[in-house]
Amino acid sequence: MNRLNFADARHLTVRTGLGEEWNIIQQRVKHSRSEIINQLIKTRSTWTPPPPQFAPWVKWDIIEKRGHSAKKQASDRLRLDKQSLQEWWMKTMLETHHPIIERMTMFWHNHFTSSMDKINQPSLILKQNRLFRQHALGDFRTLLREVAHDPAMLIYLDCNVNVKDSNKEANENFARELMELYTIGEGNYSENDVRNIAKAFTGWTVDRKRNQFTFKTNKHDPSELTILGHTGNLTGNDVIDILLENPKTSVHIAKKFWREFITDKSPNMRTVNAWAEHFRRSNYKISELLKVVLSSEEFWAKENRGAKIKSPVELVVGTLRTLPIVAPIPKNTRTRGKRLTDLCHSLGQKLFVPPDPAGWPGGDSWIDSDTLTSRKNMLANFTNLESKNTLSNIPKISVAELSQWLFATDPTSALPEETVSNRLKIFTLLKDSAYQLT
Repeated sequence: MNRLNFADARHLTVRTGLGEEWNIIQQRVKHSRSEIINQLIKTRSTWTPPPPQFAPWVKWDIIEKRGHSAKKQASDRLRLDKQSLQEWWMKTMLETHHPIIERMTMFWHNHFTSSMDKINQPSLILKQNRLFRQHALGDFRTLLREVAHDPAMLIYLDCNVNVKDSNKEANENFARELMELYTIGEGNYSENDVRNIAKAFTGWTVDRKRNQFTFKTNKHDPSELTILGHTGNLTGNDVIDILLENPKTSVHIAKKFWREFITDKSPNMRTVNAWAEHFRRSNYKISELLKVVLSSEEFWAKENRGAKIKSPVELVVGTLRTLPIVAPIPKNTRTRGKRLTDLCHSLGQKLFVPPDPAGWPGGDSWIDSDTLTSRKNMLANFTNLESKNTLSNIPKISVAELSQWLFATDPTSALPEETVSNRLKIFTLLKDSAYQLT
């Protein structure tokens, strides 16, 4: 019946969560794979701490007319609002009892990217983040439609300025990324498809005061269009339906799940195509795709354990959820939340600010000689003598068991002696390069 041993339970917990919580792993030992997988895919929590209160949105040209002092005050408040939003998500990830939901929220954030540094309205980013959490393991068909109407997305990809204009072409940013990144994937459409989809979405814009999508009929191009072999007076909603009917969409999402849950290496396309067919037949139920992925031979294969590099968020949040560590706060840092978001930023992952519409590339891009040193220095700082973390509350287990708990693969250095303190044991283990892998 494929009962989980400790290594199996750890692998499933790590790949679907944030960290290697000892008690969660132990609770899953001796249960069947299917039982725990079914529990995971049924999770639907939308819990978060209370969100920050943001300043009301005001057009920048209005603020400029109020003078230098007003501009500085508005800029300072916007900076604090952005930081508060980052700290809020960090707190959510650290405290949630359903880490699979936060992991999937991050997955969709990196799939349907938006940057708060372009949008400059944190309330819209918060709204989008809640959208991802609500549909994290729900219906991809619904999620895609909601994202296409999402104010943050429309602003980020300039759909809010995509209007009928006889003097210039429609703005193609949203149209291109909708196909290339979010649905059918690169190489499966023509430039004519891009141009026509851009026309189909003309008039889709944002009411920034009400934080909501709005459609302006007088800004929409109603001309007949041909898109991916379909011809007619096609609207943006029609385009979404056409893309969902295309089998390439399910293949594209299945490939993303391979990289998220299996390995950063190139996928086995025979397996991916089988997952994609299952996804389509389930009417795009995300939980069904995840179920077939977690039940696959590839997920449980030993060669795919320790085959992924931890993202900065996985490293920071995972360490603090796994071990009884309180991250030290430097004297010049306002809060522990800011300390943690700054650490993620310094390691290459600034929350709510992906580098471009394709998101964080992940994999080998997370680590080079500089960032590996920074990662190890951070972990050392968490557990050195100055950190005041005694780590006396770690489970009373042997060093070999500690190694099995903290590492997805064999350590690269000698294990610490049984006789040294818990703090020194953890200090030594976290410095091992194997800890960077999941």
